[in-house]
Amino acid sequence: MAGVPVHALEPYLAKLVRLGESVAICEQIATTATSKGLVERKVVRVLTPGTITGRSITR
Repeated sequence: MAGVPVHALEPYLAKLVRLGESVAICEQIATTATSKGLVERKVVRVLTPGTITGRSITR
């Protein structure tokens, strides 16, 4: 598991997918103001070397 700043996401995704890794992108769905302890997150996108078809990820 790793955290990546959203503004730097594309280069990291491209590098990981080129290396043959699968990547699950999670987003925080609860606010930290209303949550105690762990904040709820959900997987919103999964990228694998076989699912990449666009050019935006393979720079």
